[in-house]
Amino acid sequence: MESSDILKNYTVRVDYDKMEFQLYDPSNKAFKPKGTSYPLSLSSYIPIIKAKFQLANGDSFSGDFFVDSGARAAFDLNSPFVNDN
Repeated sequence: MESSDILKNYTVRVDYDKMEFQLYDPSNKAFKPKGTSYPLSLSSYIPIIKAKFQLANGDSFSGDFFVDSGARAAFDLNSPFVNDN
């Protein structure tokens, strides 16, 4: 099963401190998630979230960001975006 199939069919809880994730049946009304929920959409099997972030200097950016569920980094910005901003 690919990660896009998991994201389409399950509620996924990610615990970065424990380096684990748990899958929940979205029809299970007993599951009461803690933390922040972010809606995902899929574009060519790539999970996308709408997000806004703020830099230390106060500048902020918003847009659609892809979620790389296999990356070891918490957050990546590509060179064209960095160079333009």
